[in-house]
Amino acid sequence: MKQRIDAQLAMIGHAGAKWDMDWSSVYSARALTLPDYVHGRVLFTGDAAHMLPIFGVRGANTAFQDAQSLAWHLAFVLKGPGRAGAAGQPQRRARGRGARDH
Repeated sequence: MKQRIDAQLAMIGHAGAKWDMDWSSVYSARALTLPDYVHGRVLFTGDAAHMLPIFGVRGANTAFQDAQSLAWHLAFVLKGPGRAGAAGQPQRRARGRGARDH
């Protein structure tokens, strides 16, 4: 690990810099999704519905997509002939799975 850190420091112009490691750990990337984002009157969005690894900020992106999708679906339910149970679930589930699998 020391060689890899030294190589990174050299790459950014700090070759030979002294450093001490305070702590290290192994990060375990997980990707999980609920089978159903609607449970009774509760709608799950973002990380509560689909947890993604931190790489590429995909969790935040899908949370924003969920919020946008949920907003227009709920507006349609309140102002038009929509079903509250739908709430964009198929599209949201597809986005969650797509981000999880890539």
